[in-house]
Amino acid sequence: MLKRILFVDDEDNFLSSMKRTMRQKDEEWEISFFPNPLVALENLKKDGHAVIVTDWNMPEMDGMEFCRNVRVLEDKTELNNCYIILLTGNLGVEKAVEALGKGADDFINKPCDSRELIARINVGFRIIELQNDLRRANRQLEVFAQSMMG
Repeated sequence: MLKRILFVDDEDNFLSSMKRTMRQKDEEWEISFFPNPLVALENLKKDGHAVIVTDWNMPEMDGMEFCRNVRVLEDKTELNNCYIILLTGNLGVEKAVEALGKGADDFINKPCDSRELIARINVGFRIIELQNDLRRANRQLEVFAQSMMG
């Protein structure tokens, strides 16, 4: 499985910092950086699954709306298995519940420790792989069931 990460944040300083941090992972992961969530959504339409690290506060589209758009895209297209980590300086129980209820899979306080972020990204990749395995097993079961009926 290709391990893709999309960083979506309107703060140039954050994206530059993540580019430096992720240099060590360049060979393992395909990493893209988007200052605009609308461009990131277009990229997802073309290239499918990814772990997405997105900011909550962005001017064109906030992180919550971005999460909702990714989930709608998953439902309406062949896009599958995106794991969304929402970054926020507003970490609190109410905000965490809101984020998880609206489509985020995880959240982390900003600024974040790069080791923790990389660990959470790896969790996202494990979950995407498990979802892919489950999808393949379900297709095999459907083929088997159809062959037994016909």
